[in-house]
Amino acid sequence: PIPKLALFTETLRLTAGDMQYMGLVLLLIFVGFGTAFTLGFGVEVAAFMTLGTSVMSLFRATLGDFDLDKLIQANYLLGPFLFVLFIFLVFFVVLSMFLSIV
Repeated sequence: PIPKLALFTETLRLTAGDMQYMGLVLLLIFVGFGTAFTLGFGVEVAAFMTLGTSVMSLFRATLGDFDLDKLIQANYLLGPFLFVLFIFLVFFVVLSMFLSIV
């Protein structure tokens, strides 16, 4: 085996239990915010019409593919607030959890 890859796989094996909890927290954040975005913007923004499309749109937002203007047009207060709160939770809280686990 390749030594550097063995170190990586050993790290994953040792942290598998904690990573499952982090995955559960991430799933709860995505489903919770997916529900909030569906209820808040589902009628006006096509990307949030169903829970599935909302979760996929939020996942795409974490990768940098988002249209904040549509959310602002739909609701100029709730749109930016929910979006910034979601990005903050996903990037800072979950990233902090991941770094503390590994």
